Amino acid sequence: MNDLINNEPKLFRITDLIGLFKNNFSFLYLVFTLISIIVEAHYYKKFGINIFSYLELTEYFIQFFKYFYELITSIFLTCLICYIVFTIIFIFRFATKSYSTPIKRLNLIGFVSTILISILILYLLDTEIYSLVGIGLGLYIWYLYHSYINTYRKSKGFHEHDLPYIFFLFVVIIIFVSTFNHESNIEKPKKSIIFLNTKEVIKTGYGITIVGETNNYIFLRNVKSNKTRVINRDKVEEINFY
Repeated sequence: MNDLINNEPKLFRITDLIGLFKNNFSFLYLVFTLISIIVEAHYYKKFGINIFSYLELTEYFIQFFKYFYELITSIFLTCLICYIVFTIIFIFRFATKSYSTPIKRLNLIGFVSTILISILILYLLDTEIYSLVGIGLGLYIWYLYHSYINTYRKSKGFHEHDLPYIFFLFVVIIIFVSTFNHESNIEKPKKSIIFLNTKEVIKTGYGITIVGETNNYIFLRNVKSNKTRVINRDKVEEINFY
């Protein structure tokens, strides 16, 4: 029996994951920065913009996470709601002594309730549609964390071989979200009026589109002429969005 226990996959609890994150922060920072560089370069290349000339290295990491707070929020929210919903379900089960109710049915009720509550809360928070992807990832993470019940130790946690899959899935979803955000800049352009210190006034909308921004530059695309213009923020006196 001891041999069976020793051969079981190592489990990672939340505290273990926090420690793992701290120990590998430099590596994760490098990976996320490289992914951000690739995503940003690919997006701006189709407008003839060499983003390496306009974006500082520290901005890549910021750009990478700028769009993802809603995704991370939806993942955290889903896990929190899962905890509350399943706690209530199993308290009710023991209080009413409904032991004959199959666990699979209770799990189904819990997951469906979590999805509906999460969607309602995200809708009330007026989040982007892609934040719904975070609900799926949150449920997947919750399922993995609670699905493994060690026969001898009755522990909960992530398998050590589950972590690469979670990391890969998270990266894929983040790339999808980044692409979605970039494309939405084109399909749903921001309407604004830009006042330059040269007295020039630029109206953006469906004729001229803001395809991207950095800390120091604004990238405009003329839809009709297919020409891109780069404006230094030092020349911008005021921007009004409407």
